[in-house]
Amino acid sequence: PVRGVVSDWHVSATGSPRMSRADAYADARSWVQSNGGRVCPHLAYSNSSLVATEDIAAESLLLSIPLGCCVTQRDVLASTVGRQALRSAESAPASSTAAADVGLAFFLAADAFDETSFFAPYYSLLPLLGGSGEEDDPRALLPRSWPAAELASLLTGSAATLVAAEAERRSVVAD
Repeated sequence: PVRGVVSDWHVSATGSPRMSRADAYADARSWVQSNGGRVCPHLAYSNSSLVATEDIAAESLLLSIPLGCCVTQRDVLASTVGRQALRSAESAPASSTAAADVGLAFFLAADAFDETSFFAPYYSLLPLLGGSGEEDDPRALLPRSWPAAELASLLTGSAATLVAAEAERRSVVAD
């Protein structure tokens, strides 16, 4: 059985600064479930993490997120901001993947601050730049800010260790 911390999931209310983290998690859980997803009933929010409130059998489904709850190209194309950003990016000399990324970035930048957005429950779980404490700073979620020991334990045996080491070396040289 699995018990204890399931995942370090740093959360912060971006859509509504008055919303507590526990309320943001409860809101997102309800949103996922009301759209056909599943959240294990034995998961709870506690101290910026999802924790198991009781034993969970191995191979149990913890989360099932429906595609409709995922921000996709469909959402970008359905929004005026996303379509315009995509058109502008496509006219620049870059790959179609880069243009799609630009369209998505602009859509997210606009949509994340719309408290009536369908995705507002998701956005409320994202860390807030400049928030209080490390858990509110999205830079803490980037691998380049993780301790070397944690990176090594997560990436041992992958090509990513070489990339991380090179980035670290360049960072030290730049300083």
